[in-house]
Amino acid sequence: FMEWISILLSSASTRVLMNGEPGPPIWHRKGLRQGDPVSPQLFVLAVDTLARLIKRVVDMGIMAQLHPTRSIPAEIS
Repeated sequence: FMEWISILLSSASTRVLMNGEPGPPIWHRKGLRQGDPVSPQLFVLAVDTLARLIKRVVDMGIMAQLHPTRSIPAEIS
């Protein structure tokens, strides 16, 4: 899965129209293009993983909650 995402991100290119003719491709080596349909899924994966890591370190006592009267959600869906 990670290799598939890496291929998607590294194979993106853009062409600029000059006088109605497409110029040479400009290869994007990292990052997402604006409006890329993969962006929301990658965001959800990253936020879910981050939330689980934060919950784990709070449970272990390594970090304290920023707002002690609010609990950390057990599952992010």
